[in-house]
Amino acid sequence: MSPKEFTSHKDLLDAKWKGKIVADDPRKSGTGQGTFLFFYRHPELGADFIRSLSRQGVTFAKNYAQEVDMLGQGRFPVGIGLSDSLIEERTKRGVPIAILEPKQLKEGTPTTPASEALSLVNRAPHPNAAKLYINWLLSKEAQTVLAQATGYISNRVDVPTDHAPSWKIPQPDSIKIYDVAAKEMTQKLVPLLHELFGR
Repeated sequence: MSPKEFTSHKDLLDAKWKGKIVADDPRKSGTGQGTFLFFYRHPELGADFIRSLSRQGVTFAKNYAQEVDMLGQGRFPVGIGLSDSLIEERTKRGVPIAILEPKQLKEGTPTTPASEALSLVNRAPHPNAAKLYINWLLSKEAQTVLAQATGYISNRVDVPTDHAPSWKIPQPDSIKIYDVAAKEMTQKLVPLLHELFGR
């Protein structure tokens, strides 16, 4: 199988993939739920696409390493919502798996902060120190160092992206799966997932 076979998420609905897809369980918080939230929120996919996908006999797992290993061992040729950092790690060890380029898929892929989200605690003991730290952390200098150290992309457009593979660079108009509207949509998505896939 070649990754070039996929030009749309709707290609997952081809009968040849029935029973051959492994996914991180979207009924729990994690990468699978983020991916299914993208499906749900995308105007060309939505709930109807998820309903069709439910008829494909997708196998859900709840362990990131197990999911990637099932793909790498050839037990499944296709994975949805798997851990990109584990896929990268396995790829460096020679496991023959690949992440699709977002530009290759008609609908693109979601944008997420991954593990790079930042919060300020309300009523912190030293709020000014926290604000000072956050101001520094969000500076171009700190974001450049952080992006290069983690392999992720900064939201700052003046921070270089040459350290990361092209599939990590968000595409213009990517669908966000972490904003307030997305979180509200999760409240509608999870009951649909339970209806289609059980609890």
